[in-house]
Amino acid sequence: MKRVAPLVLCCCLAALSTFLAAAPLDAATIVNSGSTNFMGWNLTIRSDGSGNVVQGARGIVVHGAIARAFRIPSQLAQSFFHDLRAARDANISGAACVKSVSFGTRLNIVWHTWTSPDLSCPVVSSLDAALRVDVSKITAIVNPPTGSHRVLLPIEPRRTPTSPPLRGEDGGSAQPLP
Repeated sequence: MKRVAPLVLCCCLAALSTFLAAAPLDAATIVNSGSTNFMGWNLTIRSDGSGNVVQGARGIVVHGAIARAFRIPSQLAQSFFHDLRAARDANISGAACVKSVSFGTRLNIVWHTWTSPDLSCPVVSSLDAALRVDVSKITAIVNPPTGSHRVLLPIEPRRTPTSPPLRGEDGGSAQPLP
């Protein structure tokens, strides 16, 4: 019994140290809002470099869309989260920019409860620029889905004309209209 207790204690300490050493994964989502004619996308990236991308509009995933998994280099993921933390802590605010109502898109990062300024507007600080470089590298590797966003209108029932109207129906001569 005296030999079993130290062995159990040693196993418990080893399991506890392994549990404490494993850092939880952090995650952020890069959101391209899309526009009238362009379907946006949501790119979720974890701190270990793994992630998935799915087509969506204005942060809402398209019904039936399939997420595609990807992996980026861990150094890029670490740089991204480092720059993201610095931008959030500095509470950067972006410059306002004019965009078309129909064709303008927004590019934001959502991390915990913080949302970045629109990264498609002019650069306002070095922290903003660093985030843009990270997002540009990530999207170049991941190659998010692009595609047109077609709004399908319901088919309107049409009446088939039976014959051209005649002038004579109102008392005049019965001749087809020119």
